[in-house]
Amino acid sequence: MEKTLKLFVVGSGAFATNLIEMIKGIEVQQWGQDGQYIISKKDLDNYSCCIIYASNANRFEQVIESAQAFKVPVINGCTDIKYTGKPNRKDVFSVNITTDRSSGKKELRSISVMLQSPVLMANNWALPMGALIASFVQYAVMFGAGAQSMIITEFHREAKKSTAGTAMDMIQSIAGTQTSIHVEMVKTQIEYDRIFNDLKRFKEKHPFSVISIRSNEISQKMLDISNEDLDKHAVHLIEIDYGNDNFIKMETFLSNRQMYASGVIALAGKLICMSQKQVYTLKEFFS
Repeated sequence: MEKTLKLFVVGSGAFATNLIEMIKGIEVQQWGQDGQYIISKKDLDNYSCCIIYASNANRFEQVIESAQAFKVPVINGCTDIKYTGKPNRKDVFSVNITTDRSSGKKELRSISVMLQSPVLMANNWALPMGALIASFVQYAVMFGAGAQSMIITEFHREAKKSTAGTAMDMIQSIAGTQTSIHVEMVKTQIEYDRIFNDLKRFKEKHPFSVISIRSNEISQKMLDISNEDLDKHAVHLIEIDYGNDNFIKMETFLSNRQMYASGVIALAGKLICMSQKQVYTLKEFFS
């Protein structure tokens, strides 16, 4: 008898809470709120289990160790967890983790775990976004070398603190992982005007850049985001410039989290079927 899917979601913030509310048709559980990361034998026997990491990096070390003990796949969406493993040893999960300390300072540390189940490193769980990121790899093979600049302006909820993982993935797919990417955080109209009143100068100084808008006021003004969707919107304005007034522009617009919920169900279902105990990225997942 085929087992049904059950998701164990780690996280208590707005994103994780909305995700749990929107996941329909399968079992879902908020996991580890008591500090205990345990999956019962009953759940392991009756379900195909997958852990969804939708938290900051502080709990990740405990979660990945528990996941390997229970041999349960993990989907990680935290951008403060950077995979550093070697291409020829994908069975060893090596990452750098940036955690928040009680003092307010950031702490960087490294961990390595021998994998007993697959791990998907996915900054974006909406399937169209994942497929777009993966398609950029093939695009780069044909056209990426000619790009003189690539600027992505991203709009997210004001309270979002994590780094611009999706935008960074897009630029690295086109320009290469060794490309220096400038990230400009914008929280006020004054900061916004300073950049966009002289965008040409900004592009000359920072040809490969992410402009991260973290202002509800600016999102409403520039995108007409409703009050209801202010805490959920994710918009990316993408421009790849080839010089001499030759460029490509595109836009992605997600106004709520339903696409993330359906996406994470599909990603978990596919990850569980992966026979290799290794690390995957979205680019590999959609290839």
